[in-house]
Amino acid sequence: LIAHGNGVVHKLSACLNLSFVCSEKMDPSDIDLGGVGAGGIDVQLLSVCLAALMALFRLPELCREIEPQYLRDMLSCTCSRLLDDRLAATQGPYAPTAPQVVKALNKISIQSAVQVPRAVAVSALMYLLSHPISPLPRNPNKAQKITTIFVKLFQRIQTEEVDKVVGRPFAAVDLNLIVSALNDFFTIHPVAEKDNAGQFQAATIFLESLVLHVGTQQLVKIAEAAIHSAQTSALMYKLQGGAAGGYEAQDARSRAMRGSQDEPETF
Repeated sequence: LIAHGNGVVHKLSACLNLSFVCSEKMDPSDIDLGGVGAGGIDVQLLSVCLAALMALFRLPELCREIEPQYLRDMLSCTCSRLLDDRLAATQGPYAPTAPQVVKALNKISIQSAVQVPRAVAVSALMYLLSHPISPLPRNPNKAQKITTIFVKLFQRIQTEEVDKVVGRPFAAVDLNLIVSALNDFFTIHPVAEKDNAGQFQAATIFLESLVLHVGTQQLVKIAEAAIHSAQTSALMYKLQGGAAGGYEAQDARSRAMRGSQDEPETF
């Protein structure tokens, strides 16, 4: 099981996603994507998938083997399904079980992100914050809300590392993976704009926290080793005092201290 953990998580994530559309259509809000009279939620299959994922992410040995892309795909499913309108219904066929499903989706999202190696969680969430997530067919206007969920989860991970870890924060994490993920983010989002304000602020606060606890010099060394063409990279530009996002590395420590007071609430 441990050796094939990534594959098992991948299959369960696919089954979880399928469970939202594979049953017989039972409600007007069900969308028959395949044109075969389906589109309903298979609550039994959904429950089995959630229970299996929760059991897997209670295994420390398995959690240590999870790779970023598999966590990313699972979180994309569990977090986006939180916005399924059918889970907010107070009447109809899904109303009796909807609160438990929402609670379970929240629980597995947090549990998985907290239990895997910190760098894996950061890398997965940085990707989700960097790339547009296709909204559900029944939720075409909720793409920004999906991003908000990812931001809150990312903030939760930062809190786990900075406030709850025993010892110095970031001392036992794979900084190469984190630095690469941050560079990818700032390459796609070099400056704050209206459409990326939430994720840009979260990434910037996280970078400032890294500078505070790890140091600019050490991060520059890691970037030079981990990033192709590091000297012209988006992250190096910020670390060396570039103007992108209004961030100046030489003032990072004092900015990070002030920023921690204004950090949005985590869930």
